[in-house]
This record gives sequence, C-alpha cells and structure tokens, in this order.
Amino acid sequence: MLLEPPLVHAPEFEQGPWIQTPSPVRIEDLHGRVTLVNFWDYTCINCVRTLPYLRAWFDLYRESGFEIVGIHTPEFPFARDLRQLRAAVGRLGIRWPVLLDNDQRMWTSYANRYWPTMYLIDPRGYIRYQRAGEGAYDQTERAIRSLLEETTPRPALPPSIGNLRAEDSAGAVCAPVSPELQIDSVAGAKDLGPPPVQLEEGRIYPKGEWLASRGGLSLVGPGPGDIELPFRAAEVYAVLSSGPDEKALPPDPVRALIQLDGRPLPSENFGADVFGENGLAWLRVDGPRLYHVAAHLTPVRHSLSLHVDTPGWTLYSFSFATCLVPNSPFPADREEARRC
Repeated sequence: MLLEPPLVHAPEFEQGPWIQTPSPVRIEDLHGRVTLVNFWDYTCINCVRTLPYLRAWFDLYRESGFEIVGIHTPEFPFARDLRQLRAAVGRLGIRWPVLLDNDQRMWTSYANRYWPTMYLIDPRGYIRYQRAGEGAYDQTERAIRSLLEETTPRPALPPSIGNLRAEDSAGAVCAPVSPELQIDSVAGAKDLGPPPVQLEEGRIYPKGEWLASRGGLSLVGPGPGDIELPFRAAEVYAVLSSGPDEKALPPDPVRALIQLDGRPLPSENFGADVFGENGLAWLRVDGPRLYHVAAHLTPVRHSLSLHVDTPGWTLYSFSFATCLVPNSPFPADREEARRC
C-alpha cells in the first residue's frame, strides 16, 4: 500500500523563526490541502539534489491543493543564522515557507533521523507517507497524486513529471563512493607536516597550521595551508567558509587552488563553483555554504588537493556523489548511498 492509514496526526509546527510567510504556519491552516513537510539542510548535497523535484511538484500541483513546508534543521553552527538561511533559500529557488529548527524540536517531534526526509500530510492533518533520503521520486509523486485524488474524487490533475534526471530512472544503481567526511576524519591536528606517502581513503590530510573549532578546520597561518583528500566518487562537494566568523566575513571572496591526482583539475571536471585562470583551476569561496568542487569523474580512487593562502579559510566537510546510470556495472547499497 502506497499510503499509510490515517492514524498518526502530524505534530504542530513551532512558532518560529519562519521565513517566506507573514506569520507562523499551523497545521490547522493547512486543513483541506495536501502538504509535504520536508526536513532539510542547505549544506546537505542529498537535500539539494531533491529540490528540483520539490520545485516542480510545487509548481505543478499547488493549484490542485498541494503545499510544501520546509523544516531547516542545521547541521553546522553557521546554518543556525537566519541571514544565512535567507540567502540559501533565495539562491536555491525555494518559494514555500521555511521554519528554522535550531533547537531540533521539530526534528524530535517527528522522530526524524535523516536529511532529507519528506512527510505527506493529508487534508485532515494525518501523516500518510514518509520517504527518507534521495530517490523514489516517482513513488513520492504517486503518493501526492493519490492524496489529492482521495481529497477530491476525479480531480483534473496535470500529467506527472516523472523523473527529471536520467540517473533517477528505474534500473539505476550507485557505484561505490567515499562516505561523507567531517573534521573527525582529519588525520591529526596542528602543524602536521607533510602527509604520509600512503594516504588512506576516508581521511582528510591537512598540511600547515590548522585549528579545529566550531565543527570546522580553520587555517590559522601565517603560512599557506593544504588539504589532501583521497576519495572515490564521480562528484565532490565541500562545505566551506571564507572565514571562521561567519557573521564577519572578509569583504572579498577567497579562492583555493585545486589539483586532481597531482595536476590542475581539468576544465571538463570543474564543479559549478570552480573557474579557470592561466591554466589553473580555482575554487571561489564567498561565504559559508555547500560548494560543488568536481564533477564528471570516473568513480575510481582519486586524490584531490586544495591550496589556500588566506588565514581563516574554514573546511567543515566533504561529501560525494556517484552518477547513477541504468545498467551500471558497479554494485552498491542504493538506499544507504542516497542518504546524508
């Protein structure tokens, strides 16, 4: 059965802070409509990858009685700042109300465990469907349509959007990919000296003077610093900031030199936040957020290096994705690989 029976009533939303709504949203305000409650974090690549579907469903079904409410439960300290959340929501094209869940009350009320997780609430306020992680977009859309049809018999619903990306189609699988790495994966602490000759996948190797604080690893200088990262993936993302104090950022963006396997990152592998100059690849860091570092890689073992000259430049995490294609020869646990 696609939908659960109407047994569990959705918890009431907290009073705030809310953005993109003139007043706090309440469950009773949504009665009569089908509502998707989305737990997310703008630094989570899995969450960001779901947004094209949410935006499409919001546009397609809103006139049929569909709403979305975002619950932003931050993973990193800077994401607790309302100003940063407003910037992220604008950058990502989110048009529905978003609650900043700094104290994780909503996360706890829903007994939530993953970023992202979607809950479908029926017009009477009952939870009827839950999906954790990426994927199963066609299934989630069928659940949306089923609830809309349950609410209004024989509604004139528009055609389904289906899968927006080829890698989300039936038969697609994941190649093996490195796990998300945070500063507990750093191989040491301060003034580390040169990394070992044999680098271990699943570890972050800093060189220079770095200081771990507030969930991040900051370059303290006075000299330059390097990050060496052995990994296995088709795409690389990093949560970075141009300074350790996210409320007093440097006036100009900070850039980092990128190399892949000992050479400048090729232009065909540039992530969305990388630019080329004088034959070199540079990552532009303009504030605390998720950055797209590398793309279209063969999902085998690689080594990525970042060279930074600016004290205060801060690394929070690396995350990875593998292009999902039908008939891939690489086995993987698809469900777990899709989750943050």
